[in-house]
Amino acid sequence: MSEAIRYNGGRIDLEGLHYELEAPLQVSSQTWDFGRVDQIEIQGDHLIKLNRSTHSLVFFSQGENQFGQARVDGKIVPHGGRLRGKIDVLPKGSEFKAAYEGSMFCATVMSIDPRLAELLPSSDGRLDLKAQTQLNDNFIQMMCGQFTHASDPLLRESILMTLLVYMSRKPLTPQTTTGFNPIKKARLADYIEEHLQTKISVGSLAAIAAVSQFHFLRLFKQSFNVTPYQYILSRRIARAKILLAHTSDAIDSIGYECGFSSASQFSQAFSRCVGLSPSSFRKTL
Repeated sequence: MSEAIRYNGGRIDLEGLHYELEAPLQVSSQTWDFGRVDQIEIQGDHLIKLNRSTHSLVFFSQGENQFGQARVDGKIVPHGGRLRGKIDVLPKGSEFKAAYEGSMFCATVMSIDPRLAELLPSSDGRLDLKAQTQLNDNFIQMMCGQFTHASDPLLRESILMTLLVYMSRKPLTPQTTTGFNPIKKARLADYIEEHLQTKISVGSLAAIAAVSQFHFLRLFKQSFNVTPYQYILSRRIARAKILLAHTSDAIDSIGYECGFSSASQFSQAFSRCVGLSPSSFRKTL
């Protein structure tokens, strides 16, 4: 859960995101195992300094900076004009400083734990990210939008790993590890089948496998050839097909029974995976 906090100016520190301003600032922050998201709204001029031990993505949804420049690790970079849709990529340890002059600024600052790179099946954990400012990248914009609207933690982790690979300049090299042994793999598969109706977390799956969450995702991908989110979704869709074919239960009830949080989420996921809506699929039978 995230909580909105309003400040009336002053010096503010949001875990390495520093503001100095006289204008009102409202922030809604949310943390999870692999970082945090700060949604910022500022109604006036301000100074900002960002220096975090995580990779940071800054996505601007509103604002126009009349000042026109910033500094990354002491080097002047352009940072003015219309900001809406622009993206800053700041690797861990980068120091970003800027002065913003304008009436309204809205941005989402996404923090990504560098250890997440260790979970990629074909990464040695040393992705090469370069500081970049004022990007116009439709793919990053799309993935950031999907992330901010995603409620499933497994989906969020998959999106973050996709972003890390996309932004890296370092080609990935195959690894030789083979994942879980057959007993652990079967135990995980059984647990997932028994708990499809509930919200399955990375923590619960990692505990069953007796490994840390940071290593679980990589081992799972090596064992099942898909991410946990993709695997669980496929099993939920498979169960939904069986219930649609062999019961007269209401479609909404089937969606909840298969672990979807709403009827619309079930319909969208089923249509995306099967190519038919649940009702159309039932009619074809």
